[in-house]
Amino acid sequence: MIAAYSVIGLLGFAVIWAVVAYNGLVEARVKKDKAWHEISARMKRRYNLIPILVETVKRHAGYEREIIENVVLARNMAATTNGSPAAQAAAENRLTESLRLLFAVAETYPEFKDNQVYMGIQAQLAEEAEHIHEAQARYNDAVRSLNDKIDTFPSSHVADMFGFEASESFDLDEGKQASAPAAPMAMMLKFGGSW
Repeated sequence: MIAAYSVIGLLGFAVIWAVVAYNGLVEARVKKDKAWHEISARMKRRYNLIPILVETVKRHAGYEREIIENVVLARNMAATTNGSPAAQAAAENRLTESLRLLFAVAETYPEFKDNQVYMGIQAQLAEEAEHIHEAQARYNDAVRSLNDKIDTFPSSHVADMFGFEASESFDLDEGKQASAPAAPMAMMLKFGGSW
């Protein structure tokens, strides 16, 4: 009789442990998905600011056509990338590079230093870049947490039973993350990059 109770107790413990492990995996996946949605929302806001920037630059430096077209192409590519975080990061890095080039060229035109629309958009893009960077850190922490749960014993057995798969981190090129520096020297110091 005691043996039967022991077996029932062990089975009950195993079921409770499996439920707790499953719920921990679900919670980690939800946290990761929520962090990705935050990144997506910030990137969409960034994409929406770029056409205003492009129109402003066109008015004052319209003959920098190739640079402007590269920004538009990079923005459209980034906005329509629906692949893995690595594919999205590659598209974002390309957009960041094209924006950095546009800002470098715009700095050679004195009329941009007094243009409130240009300065405002530049500041908003710098702010969005910072928010994306913060959201990226939260997402990558959530991915690490989920992947640790998937890879470690004993929750790895529950992950295998229910089809949980490891997730990919979102790795932007850190030296080029700030796409719209309000003050170039400040961004160089912050990110350790060079112009």
